[in-house]
Amino acid sequence: MDIQKALSELYEEKKRLDWTIHTLEARLKISPLQSRGRRGRKSMGDDERLKVSERMSAYWAGRRAAKRVAQAAAFQSTAQSPAQPQVEAVQEPFPLFEQPAPSAPAPSAPVQSVPAQSAPSSQNMEETRLSA
Repeated sequence: MDIQKALSELYEEKKRLDWTIHTLEARLKISPLQSRGRRGRKSMGDDERLKVSERMSAYWAGRRAAKRVAQAAAFQSTAQSPAQPQVEAVQEPFPLFEQPAPSAPAPSAPVQSVPAQSAPSSQNMEETRLSA
C-alpha cells in the first residue's frame, strides 16, 4: 500500500469528519432554542393593550363607585342611629383550648387513658407574661 495514498485518504476523511462535527454543533446550538419555544409572557399588540386598558379602567371605576356607595350608606346609618353604648369585652377562655369531658371507654376494647391538660386561663397567661 502506498503511504501517500493512505495519507490523502485520511486527510479526506478528516475533512468530512470536521464538516460533520461542525454541522452537528451548529444544530445543537439552534435546536434547544427551537424546541423550548418562546419563554416569558406573550407580548400584546396595540389593540389588545387598548382593550385591556379600557376593561381595567371600567373595572376600577366600578370598584370606586361601589366603595363610595358603601361609605355613603355607612355614613347615613351612623348619622341616623342614636349613639350606642360601648360594650366591654368579656374575658372567657377560648373554647378551642378547653378539653372535652372524658367519656367512658367501651367495655370490649381496653383504652389507655391520657391525662387531660387543662387550658391555661387568661389570667394565668397574663401573670406568666408579666413575670417574664
